[in-house]
Amino acid sequence: MADASDMSPRRPTAETAATVQTYLSNSPSLTDTHIRCEAADDCIVLRGYVSTYSMKHTARVLAEGVSGDSRIEDRLDVIPIPPK
Repeated sequence: MADASDMSPRRPTAETAATVQTYLSNSPSLTDTHIRCEAADDCIVLRGYVSTYSMKHTARVLAEGVSGDSRIEDRLDVIPIPPK
């Protein structure tokens, strides 16, 4: 029988954060964004900025899809790009 501690989510690693970072960096829907991913005590933290709330949502959804069972903490700022 499995120990209760075996059922808890694993701690995110730098490798997991790097995988999420690569996935977000290569996503065509997140061009011109500045996102960095860090492994924290109990989650993967997204930091930086994007230009729309749609991009913020997309980054979180994509990160959740590749982070395994790691929780995602979204600390992205939305900074709209002014029209030229």
